[in-house]
Formats: sequence, structure tokens, C-alpha cells
Amino acid sequence: DLHGMSGLDVVRDIRKSFCAAELPVIIMADNNDHETMVAGIGGGANDCIAKPVDLEALLVRLGVQLNVRASFRKALSEQARLQRRLHARARLEEFGYGDPHKLVYMMNELHRDLVAGKVQLLFQPQYRMRSGDIMSAEALMRWKNDTLGDVPAHQFISLAEETGDIRLLTEWAVDQALAAHGQFLAAGHHVRISVNLSATLVGDAAFVDTLLEKIG
Repeated sequence: DLHGMSGLDVVRDIRKSFCAAELPVIIMADNNDHETMVAGIGGGANDCIAKPVDLEALLVRLGVQLNVRASFRKALSEQARLQRRLHARARLEEFGYGDPHKLVYMMNELHRDLVAGKVQLLFQPQYRMRSGDIMSAEALMRWKNDTLGDVPAHQFISLAEETGDIRLLTEWAVDQALAAHGQFLAAGHHVRISVNLSATLVGDAAFVDTLLEKIG
């Protein structure tokens, strides 16, 4: 029951909200009804198939339209990823990426806020679906500065990598994670905690020695 709407009306209504790549539509028409076929394609249908319908042909045409839809979604995803990267780059430049004076200011602020407790290490739990138990947690750094406001982690971490302060920041994160892990154990929660390490520290033998000493 189309409530008085024709198939062509339905197609046109769909196209008000979805483009042809988002929601493919295949219409059916009598074998000799060329007028309906042309009107359907012109109204926004992706394809038209004649009645009686050949199931194998219909499945092939559906496959083609679904592939188009998948390609469209992939293109949208790539576009969104590029926009995020451009936005992140713009924010880095805003916060001083490449400007030595701004870098020094930001890192001084970060050092002060680490001592003042304005940098936090939060934990994102990871659950076991069947039991609902928390099995592990990922440590995530958050920084809210009085002047700069909320500074996204990936941005101030990138700046710390550029200035060489990433080791100080990582050692602080490890210390905080170990302290939290001890609190979890004392409360009877056996939860693994993961801390992300910068690739710039992987080849730092002194840092690796310090890390091994901290975790015992």
C-alpha cells in the first residue's frame, strides 16, 4: 500500500533524502512499458528491470548497485579522514607547530600543569561481552589549560615529540598508570592497563631501561 503514491512518486520522495549512490533503487516495469522505464530513470532510479523478472539478472544488477554504494561510502570515509587531518594540522599550527616561541610557551605550560595536576590520565575500559567484566583499560591523557583550554591529546603529544619532551610525558603517564593499577588491585579488580608509547621512544635504550625498572 503506497497510500495513493505511484512507484515513480516513491522514487522521487526517496531522492529528496538520499542520492543514488547512498540508496540504490531498481524499479520494475512491464516489458514494453518504455515510458515508465524512462520516467523511472529520470526520476532518480538507478536501474530498471522488465517484468517478468529474471532473478539471476536482478541479483547481478543488485550486486552492481551495492558495489557503487560501497565505493561511495569509501570515498566519503576518505574525504572525512582527509578533513580530520587538515583540521588537526591547522590546530597544530594554531598551537605553535613549527614556531619555536609558541612551542616553548606550550611546553612550559604543560610542565607546570603536570605538577599542578591539570593533566589527567583517564582510563577507557574494555569489556568481555559475555560476562560484562572489565578485562583491561587503555590510558588516555587529557589536558585542560587555563589559557589554551582543552588541548587535544594528539596535538600536544605531537608537539612534545617535536621538542623532545615526550619522554617526560610518557614517564609521567606510566607512573600514573602504575599507581592506578595498584589501586585497582587493592580494590580487588585485576585489570590490565595499556599505555601508548611514542614511536620516537622505541629506540631510546635509556628510556626502555627506565620503563623496565618502573614496571619491575
